Amino acid sequence: MADFWISFRVHKDTQYDNRYNALDKAIGECATGGSWRTDTSFVCIRSKYSIDACGAHLKKALNTSSDHLVMREIGKNDTRYINNPGAEFSAFFPAAKKL
Repeated sequence: MADFWISFRVHKDTQYDNRYNALDKAIGECATGGSWRTDTSFVCIRSKYSIDACGAHLKKALNTSSDHLVMREIGKNDTRYINNPGAEFSAFFPAAKKL
């Protein structure tokens, strides 16, 4: 089992509700060992899946040209992201890999 935090932004457009709900469902499917979901766009999960397997599953729910997602394995320097997180991102996560 691995623990991950996931931060995301689903772009508000006509398909927002569909993508948000699909992402929420995908997070639940990855959270095989439980989750903490107090915030609206930040969640922690415990999963039997790898960061790449979870990331690939979450990516299917999003529009990769308008939505953003960053996930990191807690306690490790292992970060994945979707879309372009901006120039400052690499200063904090220099080893991050794009999904």
